[in-house]
Amino acid sequence: MLSEATFFDPNLLRSVLTFVNVQLSFIIKILSLNGMNGLTPVKVPELFKTLPEFFVEDVMDLLIFILSETPELIVHCSCDSLAHGLLTLVCNADQFKNPYLVAKVVEVIFYTCPQLRPAAHSLHMAILNHPLAPANFFRSLVKFYSDVESMGSSTEFFDKFTIRFHIQAVFKSMWQNAQHKLVIIDFCNEADSNFIRFVNMLINDTTFLLDESLEGLKRLNEAQRIMDDVTQWNMVQEVRVTSV
Repeated sequence: MLSEATFFDPNLLRSVLTFVNVQLSFIIKILSLNGMNGLTPVKVPELFKTLPEFFVEDVMDLLIFILSETPELIVHCSCDSLAHGLLTLVCNADQFKNPYLVAKVVEVIFYTCPQLRPAAHSLHMAILNHPLAPANFFRSLVKFYSDVESMGSSTEFFDKFTIRFHIQAVFKSMWQNAQHKLVIIDFCNEADSNFIRFVNMLINDTTFLLDESLEGLKRLNEAQRIMDDVTQWNMVQEVRVTSV
């Protein structure tokens, strides 16, 4: 109880948000040492490559906690600065050896979606209305959607569905924004290799999840049939007790 009261103390969380902003600004400053071309560096500084993963991971974990539990506090941070940092990291996913770091950034943006956290609307709009977002954001998410097919982890098969769910929620929100909607339509009309790859992944995921759903319904129907037969159901229960 005491620890919860401490963790949820508004004054502490406001201080945490200040730290998050400063830390994220520090990371972006290092990334941009050699100059920036939009949201991507002209040349990735060697210093950026030496930064430990927890520099990004800890900041994202703090943001996920705040957005999950007390999203109303997000108004106390500099949304424009935070939005710039999040967009820069997402649009430079190729610079991270560990794709799970980028997945955490995507999860933060996911938690800002109005359909999930209305209180975080100001941060979400700061992300979508960033002057460089239309040219970079959607395409970067599409590429990352495809890239998570292989993440080098033993749990990658299941992890990718969670990550893609987060991305799809962001896509849904972007579709409600007139400027980003045009970007999405133009991207589809171009039908380049990234689009083809993205659609293939989408079809594969849909097919797999549909098959799993139908198989689950089949097992559910079988279980219901057994439960309706009192004698057979009692036998199943006895087998379970015996096996335990």
